[in-house]
Amino acid sequence: SDQSYCVLLANRWIAGKAQRIAKGTLSPEAMEEQRAAEQRLATMVGTTDGFKIAEVDLQLRGPGDFFGTRQSGVPEFRIADIVNDTDVLQTARADAFAIIERDPELRATEHQSIAHHLRTHDSESLSLLHIG
Repeated sequence: SDQSYCVLLANRWIAGKAQRIAKGTLSPEAMEEQRAAEQRLATMVGTTDGFKIAEVDLQLRGPGDFFGTRQSGVPEFRIADIVNDTDVLQTARADAFAIIERDPELRATEHQSIAHHLRTHDSESLSLLHIG
């Protein structure tokens, strides 16, 4: 119920990079980093919608690992792109939740291949589900 505030502080390196861009002395990688920083700041200034901010961040950085420690990068989806195929991924997520709701232990015959894949490829990650 109280008013909240967000104070954005841009480090001096942003201004320094902007000057080097103008002079043409910035590497292509640093120029891309500068553009991303400017887009992040513009998004934060332009909206208070946390979902929109997260969407822009996802587009700029890419997703992290669900169970891992990596903070950015692209997960190993074989078919879908997490940024461009959100409809397909939302459908897959809903289907996955429906399966778990009907068969939480994945004991049904039609779910054995899923259970086998999880045991074979994701056993370390699944161990985290039993913590806490």
